[in-house]
Amino acid sequence: MSDPRIARTEARAATFARVTVVTLVLGAIGLAFAINQLVFDIQQRAAIVSGLPRLTELSQSHTALVDLGRVLPAVFGVAVVSWLGWQFEAHRMLWRTSATRPRFRPGVAVAAWAVPAANVIAPPLAMAELWWRSDPRESPAKGFLLIFLWWVVLLATLTMAALALVSMTRPPVTNHDLVARDWYFVGASACALLGTPLAVALIAGVNGRQRFGMDRAQGNRTWSELRVRRDAS
Repeated sequence: MSDPRIARTEARAATFARVTVVTLVLGAIGLAFAINQLVFDIQQRAAIVSGLPRLTELSQSHTALVDLGRVLPAVFGVAVVSWLGWQFEAHRMLWRTSATRPRFRPGVAVAAWAVPAANVIAPPLAMAELWWRSDPRESPAKGFLLIFLWWVVLLATLTMAALALVSMTRPPVTNHDLVARDWYFVGASACALLGTPLAVALIAGVNGRQRFGMDRAQGNRTWSELRVRRDAS
């Protein structure tokens, strides 16, 4: 590789990618346990409504859910930060190597997640560009389908989690409210479990396309020459 900056960017992107994948997998394992505890919690609350003594079992379930509620946000917090780090470096790689100027700068692509309204459409568009331009000679069709599924599942996860939290803000909190909250969290956890392999496949796909794209381009000219040609146009 002729440009050492590209090598450093690729190394940082690979590091962030590994951290993201590991934390997503650990989070998915935690979510599987959370679903099991949530379903158990729902069953115990239904038994209490029927007049059966289940306070001991409910207390045990509550303790397990509280522990998971402390660990999982930290795990997914690391996953979010490392994902943004990977995306920034991947876009930086694209910016430094693409023969045509990308629409999304690295900082803009990452900041789009935090802009209200824009964050509904901008992140998948940025990911679509990242996928396509990383190796424009290869068809992006499969990648676009993957990004669409990943984004739909992510939105569903966030929606279900938001509904679970909102259900707890309406006083008084009844047993029915708690059961509804648990079902919302079950739905959010199930969607997140489904989204984990999609996110991992997206990271692997982008990284693979960038490597293949660079190998193919370097057979004819260096990336520095490609960028000089792009900037001059």
